[in-house]
Amino acid sequence: MQMLGSLIFYVIMIGAAVGLCFLQVRLSKKESKIPGLILPIVNIVFGLVAMISLFSFSYTTPSMGFESDDYRVAVDTDGNITVTEMESGKPVDYYISDVDGEPCMFNASNDEYIMQAPIAEAEEGSSDIFGVAGLLFIELNIPTVVYLIIYFVCRSKMKKNAMLDKMVIQDI
Repeated sequence: MQMLGSLIFYVIMIGAAVGLCFLQVRLSKKESKIPGLILPIVNIVFGLVAMISLFSFSYTTPSMGFESDDYRVAVDTDGNITVTEMESGKPVDYYISDVDGEPCMFNASNDEYIMQAPIAEAEEGSSDIFGVAGLLFIELNIPTVVYLIIYFVCRSKMKKNAMLDKMVIQDI
């Protein structure tokens, strides 16, 4: 059933893409130049909005928090880990030790297990956000390039036909 749903989704998406290409051809063949530029401009704006939202969501998350029964663990944007007791709110000294191939956190004063260490989550935040944003912008603007190609091909054919009509009129 899931495969049928995916197939239907892809058929609808391909139909929408083909329909938008036909719309772009129709808009590009109008006498005015502006209608043919509507879809490319909308796509560029959409790509810019996606990039801006990527930056805003990446830099507004100050920290991640994890809780166990007795401890609260916070990881800030620099990857610094702070452990506090739930009841008293006092900071706890901890150490990280490997247990069955997984890094785990333990209370340094009594060797009590706190939780699996959130090291992987802390390192994820330090990815190259500018590279991701650039790739996102390029990816989202592939349709813009297709629409612009359609626009310039249609406009050049219109220009060629106009020149041929002009020559026919001059020959008469």
